[in-house]
Amino acid sequence: MKKFIIVLAIIVVGLIPQVVKADQLGVKDPVATTENQSEEAKALAAGYSAEQYQNIMNIPDFSNNSIPQLRSRSSASAFSASPIETGTIEQQKVVNEAMKYIGVPYVWGGNSPSGFDCSGLVQYVFSKALNMNVPAPTTNQERLGTEVSLNNLKPGDLLFYGSRGSTYHVGIYIGNGQMIHAPKPGETVTVLDIKWWSPDFARRVIQTETPIKPNLPEKNPSEPFTKTGINYESHVSKMGWMNNVTNGNLSGTVGYGLSMEAIKINFGNTGIEGSVQYRVHVAGKGWLDWVNNGEIAGTTGQGTAVQAIQIRLTGEAANCYDISYQSHVENKGWLDWVQNGQTSGTTGQGLSMQAIKIKLVKKHISQGNNTLPMTGLAYRSHLENEGWLGYVTDNQLSGTTGMGISMQCLDVYFNGSKDDIHMDAQVQNKGWINNSGGTVGQGLQLEAVKLSLSDNLSSKYSIVYRVHIAGKGWLNWVKDGDVAGTVGEGKAIQAIEIHMVAK
Repeated sequence: MKKFIIVLAIIVVGLIPQVVKADQLGVKDPVATTENQSEEAKALAAGYSAEQYQNIMNIPDFSNNSIPQLRSRSSASAFSASPIETGTIEQQKVVNEAMKYIGVPYVWGGNSPSGFDCSGLVQYVFSKALNMNVPAPTTNQERLGTEVSLNNLKPGDLLFYGSRGSTYHVGIYIGNGQMIHAPKPGETVTVLDIKWWSPDFARRVIQTETPIKPNLPEKNPSEPFTKTGINYESHVSKMGWMNNVTNGNLSGTVGYGLSMEAIKINFGNTGIEGSVQYRVHVAGKGWLDWVNNGEIAGTTGQGTAVQAIQIRLTGEAANCYDISYQSHVENKGWLDWVQNGQTSGTTGQGLSMQAIKIKLVKKHISQGNNTLPMTGLAYRSHLENEGWLGYVTDNQLSGTTGMGISMQCLDVYFNGSKDDIHMDAQVQNKGWINNSGGTVGQGLQLEAVKLSLSDNLSSKYSIVYRVHIAGKGWLNWVKDGDVAGTVGEGKAIQAIEIHMVAK
C-alpha cells in the first residue's frame, strides 16, 4: 500500500509542471470548476456544442502580460485604426462600425452592444453597417460569400477558426494584418494581430465594388484671365491642373495633404513692357531652370512635389511693380510673404508646397527729372494718387500705361516757359477748360487735350501728340490744336507723348 501511494505521488508531481506551462500560454483548463460548469451550461444553452465550448475556452489570452511573445495591440486604448485608403465604401463602413464596440464584454449568444459572442458581433456589425442579414452562429456564417486566400485579405473579410462545418470562432479583418473579434468569457471585444493566431480560412461576404472616393476638394472657382495683374494655376497631386486665379487668391489646396507638382504664371498686362520669370525646387531634382510667362515650372505625371519657388518680373514691369508671393508648406502652414526673386518654401527638408498666393504691388512711380530743362520741349503729368511725375523731354512717355491710373493734369514747356504753348483740357464733369492742362486736388480725370504753338513758334514747328486712353490704348497722332482723347465717353487719359517737328 505504501509503495502504491509513493508511485501515485510521483505521477501527480510529474503532472504539475504541465499545468503551469499551460497557464503561462494563456490557456485555461476548463475542467472541473463550478464556474466552468456554469459557463458550459451557458454555452450549451446558447446553441454551442461541447466541442465548440472546449475550443472557445482554449482560445489563448493574448492580453496576458506574463506572455510578452504573444502580446499584440489588443487594448482599445492602445489601438488606433488606420483609414482604408483603397477598397470600397462597404468595407470602410464595416470597419468603422466594428471599431465602435471595442471593450464590449463577451456574452454567450450575445448579439447587441450590451454583450457579444464572436458570431453575434459579426451579425450585428454587418446589419448596422450594410443592412445585411448574416445569420449566426459561425457554422452558418462560414457558408456565406466566397472563400479567399489568407494572403489576399481585404477589410471586411471574415476569418474562421476550426474545420469547415464545425468552426468555433470568427473575426472581422480590418486591414493592417489585424482583426477585431469577441474572444471568450471574461474578455471584451478587441483587436488582434493575426500573426499571433492565424485563422484556418477566410470568406468574403462583401461583393459590391463601390470605390471609396478619395477625400479631395473641389477645384477652385475659375477666374477670368486678368489683363491688369497676375494670373496663375497650379498642378496638384491627384487633382491635376486647378483653375486660373488672379491677384493674391489661393491656388492649390490647404488641409488635404496634397502636394503642388507644377505651376504656370502669366503677367497679363500687355500695356507694360516686361514679363514674369519663375523657377521651382522639386523633390529629388533640386532647382529647375527659369521659365517665362505661361510656361510650366515643375513636373506632371511623375508624382514629384514642388518644395520651393522663386518669382521675378522683367523689363518695365519690374519698375512698376513688386511681385509678392506666399507659400503654404506641409507641416508648417503659411510662410511669410516674400518678393522679387526671393525663395518661398523650403529646400533640404523634404516638405512639399501645397498652395500659393501671388500678387502685384504697385511701386511708387519714378519718372523723368525733378528739374525742369531750360532748353527744348519738356512736359510732366499729374496722376491719380501719385501726384506730379518728373519732367520728360521730346517724344518720351509721360504717365503710365497698363496700370489703370488716370492723368488729372498736364504741364508743357518750351525752353523752360509755358508762354509759347497753348493748351485746352476736357475734364471729367467740367467739359472743356480753356488755357488749362486740367485740375489738381479735385480727383477729376483728364479726358482730352488740344495743344498748339504761339505765332513765333508755329512758323518753325508743328506740335504732334498722342494719348493713351483707358480701355482703348494709344490713339492716333494729331497735331496743332487737334483733339487728342475722347469727349463724352468718360474715358481717362493715362499717358501722353509729345513731339516738336521742324517745318
